[in-house]
Amino acid sequence: VGSIGASDQSFLITGGSDCRIRFWDFGMPSKCYVSTGPETIQPRPTFERIDYNQYSRLMICRQPPTPSLKEVDSSKIPRKLVQGTKRAEKIHEDAITDLKVVRGGLLSCSRDCTVKMWR
Repeated sequence: VGSIGASDQSFLITGGSDCRIRFWDFGMPSKCYVSTGPETIQPRPTFERIDYNQYSRLMICRQPPTPSLKEVDSSKIPRKLVQGTKRAEKIHEDAITDLKVVRGGLLSCSRDCTVKMWR
């Protein structure tokens, strides 16, 4: 879902097999972000743009691996994870298969048989 063109105001919203929704801003990689996903202690990804010529560019999302609970300072672990992992109901639990921008938000659907509205 998005508006892709020659201008620097182009963007793209993607969903994938990792259960995450990503917003790609082709003009400013610093405005790119990941809005959903199952890992609560997942490090923030970095986004990078490589311009090949006037008409070609590559956008890269580098997602660091999730640290094990042993590698994370216990004060930074959400209380839910200390007591036992429980998935939040606001996330998809399987691959995101479709996205649609609708008035007031974004609809996403997944192989987990759910449709979610994001505002």
